[in-house]
Amino acid sequence: MLIVEDGNGIADAESFASVAFADEWLGDRGGADWLALSTSEKEINLRKATDYMVETYRFLDTPLTEGQGLPMPGVKLGYPPAIAIACVMLADRVRTAVLSPDSDGRVVKRKYEEVVDAVKEETEYDTARRPARYPAVDQRLVGIAVRRGAGAFVALVR
Repeated sequence: MLIVEDGNGIADAESFASVAFADEWLGDRGGADWLALSTSEKEINLRKATDYMVETYRFLDTPLTEGQGLPMPGVKLGYPPAIAIACVMLADRVRTAVLSPDSDGRVVKRKYEEVVDAVKEETEYDTARRPARYPAVDQRLVGIAVRRGAGAFVALVR
């Protein structure tokens, strides 16, 4: 059974959104593929989406309680519905993609050669896999969270 954060700082919360909320939100947007999943599959996807949010974002408010299970705003911002919506958007993505693919650290380069007027030009492009970005989710979290960057936090702005 999925334990959902409801804005009260639940110590063992596993998700920012419930299956019922996800069903309603995605159902209203034609999410037939989501609705066809079993409850267990939906719960797993919501957990993975929440894990991604915890790894990717830092919330901008003081936590409600010291022992709350998920880092989320609470004192000034309350529990904005945008957090649950962002979680549902990501949970729907989990059906078809890995939100945070692992990297083996290798850099893949592609070499292109072009000959123009008997002059050969070679160009290498770094095509290493970059972490996926979800701009629609970032937009939902503007003013609520900042994206964790390489050694810093990247502010989300509109």
